[in-house]
Amino acid sequence: MTALFIFGVLISSVLPAQAQHNLTEVNFELDKEFHHMDRNKNNAVDVQEFEAILNVWDRDNDGCVGMTEFFAAHSSDSLTMEWALFSHFDHNQDSCLEIPDLVDEFHIVDINPQNGEITLQEYEVYYDKVLANIGFLNLQSS
Repeated sequence: MTALFIFGVLISSVLPAQAQHNLTEVNFELDKEFHHMDRNKNNAVDVQEFEAILNVWDRDNDGCVGMTEFFAAHSSDSLTMEWALFSHFDHNQDSCLEIPDLVDEFHIVDINPQNGEITLQEYEVYYDKVLANIGFLNLQSS
């Protein structure tokens, strides 16, 4: 099963522990991930496509993606990064990623809320900032 990542599943494979990475390599992985999430191939991801990640990660189908499921969906060598990402996406800090967490995140990513879709550019800008915030991306390099 291919793990999509609204939250950067493919990024994890590019970001080994304690590394600083440039925007080019991260955005390459985000581009692949974005196009995989864009199921109807209209070059935009709507909230339903965005929420679909939960079904991929939720291995026991209980509507809650716990830390174990989240970590299993990622291939990173960095548990520190995975923990930081999980904590970032767990808006109510209940150790469970659920649809409301994803909807909240969708609205943060969607810079132009009138259209109700995320473009690749919005997705890249958002993840560049998130990864820089948690210390896994150096925004000064490109």
